[in-house]
Amino acid sequence: MSDMTFNLFNDVNYELSHSAVWAWVLRCADDSAADVHPGPHKLARRFFERVGVRRTSGQIVVRREVVLPGLRDRLDIEVADAKGQFLAVETKVSAIPSAEQALRYLSALGPGAQLVILSSAFDLDVRADLPKRCRYIGLAEMQELLKPNADSHPVLSDYSAWLAHRRSERARLARQALSAEEGVRAEALATPEGQWSLMSAIGQAVGSSGSQYRAKNLGGTPWTQLCFCDGDEKAHDAIFYRIDRSARGDYFSVRQYESEPFPSVSAKLARLEKLRAWWADACARSKSLVPRQARSRGKKESEIGWFLLSENVPTVLLGELPRVHKAFIARLRDAGWPVVS
Repeated sequence: MSDMTFNLFNDVNYELSHSAVWAWVLRCADDSAADVHPGPHKLARRFFERVGVRRTSGQIVVRREVVLPGLRDRLDIEVADAKGQFLAVETKVSAIPSAEQALRYLSALGPGAQLVILSSAFDLDVRADLPKRCRYIGLAEMQELLKPNADSHPVLSDYSAWLAHRRSERARLARQALSAEEGVRAEALATPEGQWSLMSAIGQAVGSSGSQYRAKNLGGTPWTQLCFCDGDEKAHDAIFYRIDRSARGDYFSVRQYESEPFPSVSAKLARLEKLRAWWADACARSKSLVPRQARSRGKKESEIGWFLLSENVPTVLLGELPRVHKAFIARLRDAGWPVVS
């Protein structure tokens, strides 16, 4: 039987529920809670220190689902003492924290406000984009905060165990993304964590310092990209690697993108034909990779080449792609494309 079988947070998987737990913890920062709930009280005070709140004055008041001026969305938690509101907290469980949301909240809260995002979501790619007035506490940081008092209350004990389990699952998916076993790998690549791990390994293998980013399509399927050629406003498109999935299974592709084809769709297609020829020539340097014929992707995004991961398992891809990538970007550089080193 798993240690998580009867864990409360197996059934507490919505942001409202998690914000309720943190609202309770922060309410326990009040001095009157020190004898009633000493563990949660210490945790709340440690939380304040972590986000830079050194002193509070008088009674701690916590409100949830706070309507902010001029906004439709609601702030999860507002914490105030006798001198007024001093901390705003937004919780995330699986949703990606948004810089735009953080900026909206900070604007509505005013110049003296501080926003804290508590997030157990996969977040390696979003932290740097958040505004400076926003403090971020992710999965590992939450576990660290709880650890000294995890056994002081059943709720904190279950929450700490849930955080630890979530971290171990994330690490497991990252490992499985590199597996040669189809079912094991497919489970991992159905998640942002798994895709991110594989793309990070690819970026490291080919020696690219390009930008890695991710999102989901309209059906909720995740995808991850690594842009190794930013393009320009003249005659070059952005070029990137992509991990995605289709009815045929998980695949790795290289694509050409330009938001508005310049100077025309036909000119972009002419560039695409050159790119496909260069890519095919680069792939010919590998006897192990099994490339597929490129498919149509519409006006803005075009496929240069792609591989089914069932036919090109990660160990083979990571071993063979570096020489293909090197040959391909050499052709790009010779033709004046702005490749990211």
